[in-house]
Amino acid sequence: VDANSFSVSLAVSQGILNLAETQGISFAAGSNASDVMTLTGSGSDLITALNSLTYQGDTDFNGSAVLTVTVSDLGAAGSGGPLTDTDTVNITVNAVNDDPTLDTIDDLTVAEDSGMTAINLSGIGSGAADEVQELTLSADSNPSGLIDLNVIYTSPDATAVLQVTPLADAFGQTDVTVTLSDGVSQIQRTFTVTVSPVNDPPSFTPGGDVTVDEESHTYDEGLAWAADIVVGPANEVGQSAAFIITANSNPDLFVS
Repeated sequence: VDANSFSVSLAVSQGILNLAETQGISFAAGSNASDVMTLTGSGSDLITALNSLTYQGDTDFNGSAVLTVTVSDLGAAGSGGPLTDTDTVNITVNAVNDDPTLDTIDDLTVAEDSGMTAINLSGIGSGAADEVQELTLSADSNPSGLIDLNVIYTSPDATAVLQVTPLADAFGQTDVTVTLSDGVSQIQRTFTVTVSPVNDPPSFTPGGDVTVDEESHTYDEGLAWAADIVVGPANEVGQSAAFIITANSNPDLFVS
């Protein structure tokens, strides 16, 4: 055994250890980026490697971990066989807040004046099993004035319902942003709602019943019988309207 060679054993109770610098050393046991490893090499190479040592706790872990370091001279000099020394290092991993979780939401296309559409939201969570927090869910649209949004959610359920209702005679496109907050951090999901235009029926105000004398010929009395004729909402002003009589109970008396 080289008189200048040593071994260093590293073991951590939780998480993994990683050496950024491994030149001149070999792994007698275990491997890099693991919880247990034994290194051999010269004193200077081992010191260089240990100076590059980093620790990474497991996902969502917080609390205490212990690093145990054992150094051996491999019995290369002197009598009495290999001599070792063991020390421990206490590692404290402070808890941090994890972002809440929410699945992505598909784009939605609905027809003008089509009524309410319910979107199921899923994947709602606090971000970690050890985080029991009050979650709030909200939604808004940009630009506004196209749809009405209503969120139905009870914390800490993993699902919710977002109700989307087009406003009367409105059509176009808007981006909807759904925000899930745990009071410390938040996650947002954005999707697009497209409201396709549909043709609206025309309207008018009819006059009252009409009484005429026999053989009085054409009735007009100088008055329009139908008033407030509208072809539809503002986007349909270019349309023309025509009256069509679809029911005539006595064709012998009335000719259209």
